[in-house]
Amino acid sequence: MLYAIVKSGDKQFHVEIGMKLELPLFDAQPGDNIELNEVLLCSNGDEVVVGTPLIENAIVKATVLGETKGDKIVVFKMKRRKKYRNKTGHRQSFITVKINDLVLPIIDNDPVIEEIEPADESVDNQTETVAEVAEETN
Repeated sequence: MLYAIVKSGDKQFHVEIGMKLELPLFDAQPGDNIELNEVLLCSNGDEVVVGTPLIENAIVKATVLGETKGDKIVVFKMKRRKKYRNKTGHRQSFITVKINDLVLPIIDNDPVIEEIEPADESVDNQTETVAEVAEETN
């Protein structure tokens, strides 16, 4: 399992190929291909490469899916016995991306699963039961 830790908007995210992720908002249009260059760590399950502070020539390629908003946060301020109450809310904006490719200085150790071709049907027709062989010999 090949994965990486990337930095975007002063936050760190664990990414894998095919994963959808909400990053802090930046300028990008839906359908744009972006590259996240700030890769802090990468691993394939056995080997781990840690950057100092970043890994050179490591890139995470992603496609922008769109802009979303997070849950509403309610901020309520109150001072007792002073008739002071203040209620405000906030919704953070995010950009949703899908991770397409990890270009890392480490090799993916996951075995490639290949489809097994079906056996030839003529081989199945050649097998005989024990009863058929006994009748032929008598």
